[in-house]
Amino acid sequence: MKNIITTVLAGMLLVGISGPVFSAEIKAQGSDTTISLVKALAEEYQKGGGDMIDIEGGGTAAGIKACAAGTVQFAFTTRKMKDDEASQGIVAVPYGLDGLAVVVNKNNAQEDIKIADLKAIYTGTKTTWDNGNPLIAFNVTPELAARELFKDKVLGKEADFAANIAVKHPGAMIPALAKIPNAIGYMAAGEVSSSPDIKALKIDGVAPAESTIRDGSYPMTRTLFIATKGAPSAEVQKFIDFVIGEKGQQVVKERGYVAIK
Repeated sequence: MKNIITTVLAGMLLVGISGPVFSAEIKAQGSDTTISLVKALAEEYQKGGGDMIDIEGGGTAAGIKACAAGTVQFAFTTRKMKDDEASQGIVAVPYGLDGLAVVVNKNNAQEDIKIADLKAIYTGTKTTWDNGNPLIAFNVTPELAARELFKDKVLGKEADFAANIAVKHPGAMIPALAKIPNAIGYMAAGEVSSSPDIKALKIDGVAPAESTIRDGSYPMTRTLFIATKGAPSAEVQKFIDFVIGEKGQQVVKERGYVAIK
């Protein structure tokens, strides 16, 4: 009985000093656009005897917020930490690179698009393709870092998305583009290869390829991060080491993303 009480008191003291105590299962939350990549990394990690990882989406911002609150042990993000996030002790390790691809139905005759035309489409002033066919534009949900990057690189600070642009969750973007020949949207370049029914357009003549994403010549590039509050726990550090190691980086490449190394 004395040993049980001692153990309980020790556990209470640990909670008071170190914050929440997690079970053997690691909890993670973050980017909806890269959740399939993170799940693939976790599955490969578990095959080698690594801990189970409970992975949820919700967006980069939601993942960082949960990480700061201590409800998850790490967040997976598609952007750097903002000043207010860093001030909460959030630190991030890069593990891959990606481009934000502008995507259309595979049967669309368009192969290239200008940034100026993208801006006209998403601000509502361009409503047809160059061949005169009506154009249907899809946006992603407001909480996603992909939308923030697209606005920054395409619309700029002075413009905003037209109110009539249809909003899709990233998981619904591919099915929508696959069904509608005249639709256009944007998504992680690494996810484009998962469907034979869509294709990525060049932007001002530059395709979202490994070389153009790595050297930054593609207009919309981003870094993928694993973020923790303070130094990662030993369990999370093991997963990070796997992800940035040879096997993990191979998974990153196989899923269509660009390895950090």
